[in-house]
Amino acid sequence: MTAGLIALLFSCSPAGIWQQDVRGFVDDGLSLVTMESHRLSRQGETAPLPRAIPDQPHTLRITLRNPRDFDLVVTLEVGDQGLFSAEPQLVAVDNRLLEVHFHPREDARDHQLAFRIDLRAPEIGRTFPSLEISLDCRYPDSDITVDIDLATPGSHGLVLTPNPLEAVQGQSVTVGLAGGSPLAGGSDWRWYLQGDVIAGQTGASLNLETADLLGDYNLGVSVVYEGVSYSGDAVIRVRQSDLSTCTVWYDASGGTGAPAESDHASGDTVTVGAAPSRSGYDFLGWQSDDIPPAPGGLHQPGDTFTMPPRSVWFTALWEAQEPADITVDIDLATPGSHGLVLTPNPLEAVQGQSVTVGLAGGSPLAGGSDWRWYLQGDVIAGQTGASLNLETADLLGDYNLGVSVVYEGVSYSGDAVIRVRQSDLSTCTVWYDSVGGTGAPAESDHASGDTVTVGAAPSRSGYDFLGWQSDDIPPAPGGLHQPGDTFTMPGNHVLFRASWEPDLLPVENLQGSANHVSQTLSLTWTDPDSPALEGIQVTWGPTGGSENGSFSVAPGAGSALIAGVTEPGVYHISVRAIYEGGGEAPEQTVQIQRVDYDNYSVGVIGPAGGVIFYEHDNPASAGWRFLEAAPRGWYGPVEDPRYEWIGGGNINPLMA
Repeated sequence: MTAGLIALLFSCSPAGIWQQDVRGFVDDGLSLVTMESHRLSRQGETAPLPRAIPDQPHTLRITLRNPRDFDLVVTLEVGDQGLFSAEPQLVAVDNRLLEVHFHPREDARDHQLAFRIDLRAPEIGRTFPSLEISLDCRYPDSDITVDIDLATPGSHGLVLTPNPLEAVQGQSVTVGLAGGSPLAGGSDWRWYLQGDVIAGQTGASLNLETADLLGDYNLGVSVVYEGVSYSGDAVIRVRQSDLSTCTVWYDASGGTGAPAESDHASGDTVTVGAAPSRSGYDFLGWQSDDIPPAPGGLHQPGDTFTMPPRSVWFTALWEAQEPADITVDIDLATPGSHGLVLTPNPLEAVQGQSVTVGLAGGSPLAGGSDWRWYLQGDVIAGQTGASLNLETADLLGDYNLGVSVVYEGVSYSGDAVIRVRQSDLSTCTVWYDSVGGTGAPAESDHASGDTVTVGAAPSRSGYDFLGWQSDDIPPAPGGLHQPGDTFTMPGNHVLFRASWEPDLLPVENLQGSANHVSQTLSLTWTDPDSPALEGIQVTWGPTGGSENGSFSVAPGAGSALIAGVTEPGVYHISVRAIYEGGGEAPEQTVQIQRVDYDNYSVGVIGPAGGVIFYEHDNPASAGWRFLEAAPRGWYGPVEDPRYEWIGGGNINPLMA
């Protein structure tokens, strides 16, 4: 193969600076760190949100374009701190990913949430342009809106619109406040379906699934506003879908090769379609709001789901790849030799550096086949894809890198020169970044070819250390280098970054109690002391029976109330801590007995095994129904004392 002539243009260089050494250009600190994309979701979820939701915890994920992988110092400022229930927290996951955790207040609705993030790279003494992000904060559009008639307190004081609401079985019905409603300041929200309290729903909005409903249902709601109770209801009319089949669609979100749409009947088992492709990006999975989320929040090709009585839309989720040192594009007018264009040509590289080769952004070659890569005319074994990672530790001088591909039945090829030189440095440095931890090993200098021992593990509260990751030397088995491993120093600097996994600590001090009057179960616990805690999952149901429900509680609450427990009996409650990345701690359980005290009266044996000797004449105001004597044996081997109780006008001596 012969080298093609390719022009290299630095389109944003300061006047007078033209360099062919791309590495030198970046090393001089002239590359910017900028925002590549940002994505908003509820905390602990992956499904993207178009806007923030009042009184909900959120995670804002910001992907940075940081070609040189500078270590960054980042700071966060918000426009109006009063719009948040707590100070938003900025977490630097790594040098290319930031997360902002925030919880807007209820009165932040219909406001803009402004964030500014400042970025600085101390190693080159450079401050980059600030990242400024503004998010709308409002409730999602609702199927049913709730407003208040201040002139009608009590029953019918709340107005639900429309009434009735027509819904198709399987549709999610959302209920929220009408725009400008003062009910945002209400409290003690309760929601009812057919007169029964809907467990775990205590806020100003509701999402009602109708997959198991068919016919007319009464949806009720009550709230206390300015000390006065208001309530109202509406009819939800659930009908079967008019469609015999519904459609599954796929959106490749900028990629190519999305699966074709397909029609299925409700109840069919459907297989999720194959992955699309997108130059410069890795496919993470398919996201859908129309079916329950898969583990991790994304559906993978080959997964299956049960078709609901409605159409399903899948959207591809992508993650940007590291920018390549050399990009490959196609000249469709020049098939055969020189039909592929490699940029830059030549490429200057330092011995020991890993040279990456990938497709240019938007290149149609993602649909190519029969890829082959060559070095000095010899095929590089095992390289049959559209990208290449070439190690230069054993190279020195000029090398011809060639590539060929078949695109739409036509063969194209091209090549470029890689100029490998020795490092100008007599020694290079090994750095360690603890990524939020402490105790990182000190930097050290080594000559090329030296045998270097990987440094000791750092520590980080709430996390387990998995190992050291580096893009500057070949990966270790499993991808991570462990303390005490050794490697041969290349002719370039080496940066190690700590990789962490949260400690999956369970909740502690779990306790529960029942209230007969309010028909509720109360739970309290102590959250694990971990910065990686994302929430608490509560699951409950009768002991030995099927699960009644499951809901999430935000960190810091330490308690939960399960309403609508109408049936007496023993209930099994499990509480599990959920961590960032989806990790789950071992569950903690408690048994709670909900007793129907209406069956007890003076003179009978009570639930604790003793005689009931007194009933309160107004239990609703007192909060208790009766007094029960201690059962026999309560005082150990000592004989129980004799006591008397009065019933029917007579004094009746009894032994407990």
